[in-house]
Amino acid sequence: MKERKLWTVSPLFFIFVVAMIVMTILSYDTQHLLPFFINLVITIVTLVIIIIFLTKNSVYLKALIRGAVNRLGGNVSSVELSGVATPSVIVSKNGEIITYNELFRKIICNGRDVIGNSIYNYTNDRSLEDILKIELENAKNLERPFDKFIDEKKSVITKSDIKLGDKVFKVLMLDCDNSYVMFFIDKTAHTKLLEKYNNSRPCVMMIMFDNKDELENNAEESNASEIVSMVEKELQKWAVSNSAMYKKLYAGKYLLVVERKFVTEMIKDKFPILEEIRKIKIDERRTATLSIGVGKDGESFQECEQWAKQALDMALARGGDQVAVNSNSSYTFFGGVSKGVENLDKRRTRVISMAMSERISKSEKVFIMGHKASDLDCVGASIGMWSISTKALKKEAYIVINQDTSLSKPLISSFNRFPDYKNMFITPEKALEAFTPESLLIIVDTHSPKMVECPELLDICGKCIIIDHHRKMVNYISNTFIFMHEPFASSACEMVAELAQYIGETNLNQMEAEAVLAGIMLDTKNFVLRTGVRTFEAAAYLRKRGADTVEVKRLFSNSIDTYKVKYQLISEAEIYNFCAVAVADGTFSDIRVASAQAADELLGIGGVKASFVMFMVDDIVNISARSLGDVNVQLVMEALGGGGHQTMAGTQLKMPLPEAREKLIALISNLKM
Repeated sequence: MKERKLWTVSPLFFIFVVAMIVMTILSYDTQHLLPFFINLVITIVTLVIIIIFLTKNSVYLKALIRGAVNRLGGNVSSVELSGVATPSVIVSKNGEIITYNELFRKIICNGRDVIGNSIYNYTNDRSLEDILKIELENAKNLERPFDKFIDEKKSVITKSDIKLGDKVFKVLMLDCDNSYVMFFIDKTAHTKLLEKYNNSRPCVMMIMFDNKDELENNAEESNASEIVSMVEKELQKWAVSNSAMYKKLYAGKYLLVVERKFVTEMIKDKFPILEEIRKIKIDERRTATLSIGVGKDGESFQECEQWAKQALDMALARGGDQVAVNSNSSYTFFGGVSKGVENLDKRRTRVISMAMSERISKSEKVFIMGHKASDLDCVGASIGMWSISTKALKKEAYIVINQDTSLSKPLISSFNRFPDYKNMFITPEKALEAFTPESLLIIVDTHSPKMVECPELLDICGKCIIIDHHRKMVNYISNTFIFMHEPFASSACEMVAELAQYIGETNLNQMEAEAVLAGIMLDTKNFVLRTGVRTFEAAAYLRKRGADTVEVKRLFSNSIDTYKVKYQLISEAEIYNFCAVAVADGTFSDIRVASAQAADELLGIGGVKASFVMFMVDDIVNISARSLGDVNVQLVMEALGGGGHQTMAGTQLKMPLPEAREKLIALISNLKM
C-alpha cells in the first residue's frame, strides 16, 4: 500500500476533530454527563495526537525516508522506491547501482537504464566509505533528525551538494547493512536564490584622488579644474557601467555603493579604472592616481563603510595608486605601480614631535628598538632618537640591538670606542630585565611585530611609538601611542632628522649626524632612489650639524672577501622577464651585506628592471629584492610572505633553496613589464 501524502492525510484528522467537537456539544445533558465526558476526553486526546503529528512530521521528506526504511527488508535489491517522491537509488558498498526509482532514471540519468553502473559517475566521489567515515565522525555529537525513523544499526549522512548539469542536489545517504540508500533533493531554486542574494549584497567604496593638490598646483590655472573634471567624469562613467550609486563627498574624495557581483568582476579584471585614471596627465611625468578602499561582505552598510575606510587608509599608507579590498580584515591589493607623491607639508611632523616630546618626558626610561639584522638606516635612526631622548629630554635611553647579527657593525664599533656611548647599546636580554611599567618603547624602521629585534619586549611594553617609512603591511603593530608613518619618506633616518629639528635643533653632534646621514644614503642609494625635497632638506640639516660625507662613505667599506662574494653573485645571475636572479651557493659571514649590495649592483645591467638575490642563513632562505621603480618588488615579496618598499623589499622562507627559487621565478614570470 502506498503512503498517503501529508497534505491529503491532515484534512481527514481535522474533519474528525470537528465531528467529535459537535458530538461532544450535542451530548451535553445535565442528567446524563457520562457520554459528554467520554466525548470530551476523546476530543482532547485527538487534538494532542494532531499537534504531535504536525510538530514531528512537518517535513514531508522525513515521512518519505521513514517509508523507504520500513520497506528495507533483508535483500535491498527487492526494495521498491517508486513511492518516494524524490530521485532515489540503492547502491552496493562499492558504489554499484542496484535499483532506483523512475525519478532517478529521468532526472539524474536522462532516461537511461544504469543498473550495474557506478554511482561515482553521477556524484563525482572517489569513495562512499570515506564520506561515511568523515560524516559519521562529525555527527557523533549532533542531533540527527532521522534517528527515530531508523534502527540503531543504520545512520543518515547528509552529503555535500553536487551539481549535475544546471541542477544542484543535496544528497541524503542512508547507511544500511549491505548497501546505501541515497535520496537526491533538488535545491536548484534555493541555490539560485542564495546566489542572487549574495551577488546583490552591497559593497562600499571610498575613493581618494591621491595627487589632486599636486596636479592642480603644477598645472596651468585653466587646466587645473579640467583635470579634476576629467577624473570625476571617468569615475561617474565607471559608476554607471557598474550600476553603482555615486556621490562626491568633498574635494578629492568620493563614495560608491555597488553590488557584490560587480565587485567580483572588478577583482577579476584587477580594477582597470586605475589605468584609465593614469591616462589623465599634465605631462609625461605627472599623472593622476586614485586610491580605493573596498568594504566587502559586511553584515550591514555601516560595517561595509567602516571596512572601506580602513581599506582606504591601508591603500594610502602603502603609497597610493592602488585598491585595497577589505573582507572582514582580510586584505587583497591591486595596482600600486606609481612611485607616490611626496608630502611637502611638515605640519604633521611638528604636531607629532610635540606629542612625542610629551610622551618621552613622562616616561622613566626609553628603549629604542629596530628590526632584526639591523642596517644603517635602522641603527642611524635609533642613534638619532637616543640623542633626542638623552640630550633634549634628559631621559635614560638605550638602543636594543643584537650586535652579532647586525649589518652595521662598523657603525656600532665606532660608537663603542667612546666612553659617552658605553651603555648606549644593550642586548635584548638586558632590555627585558631593565624594562619597567613606566618605561617607553620606540620602534624605528619597521612596523611589523614579527620583524622587531626583540618580540618579547614588544609584548610586555603595552603601547609604543612607531617611526617607519615602509609601506604599510596588513599585520602591523596597532597598539601605539603614536604611529608616525610616512611611506613617501626616503628612510627612517630622514624622519628622525626632521624630528630632531623640532625637538631641540642642536641635539645631534657630528658622529650622531653622520650615523643618521649614513642611513639616508643607504636607503636612497646615495641620493638616487626615492629622494624628494624633504630628503635633501634633512641631509642639509645633518651637514650643518657637522656630518662629514667622507666619514660616512667609510661606513660603507667592505672587506676583500665581501667584494669577491658580491661580484661572484653578480657574475652568476640569470635574467628572467627583465629580472636578474642570483643565488648564493654557500654561507659567508657577511653574506647579508654582500647580497644586498649585489642586488643594488645588478640594477646597473642594461635591460634589468628588478633584481633578486637569494641566500641561506640558519636553514632559512633570505631574498633581497631591488628595483628602479618600474617593478613594485614589494608586491612580489608580499606574495612570498615578506614586504618592504616599491624599490626595496625582502622576505624569509623556511623551505629548500631550489623550491624557493622556483616559487620566485614563477612570480617573476607572471609580472607585466
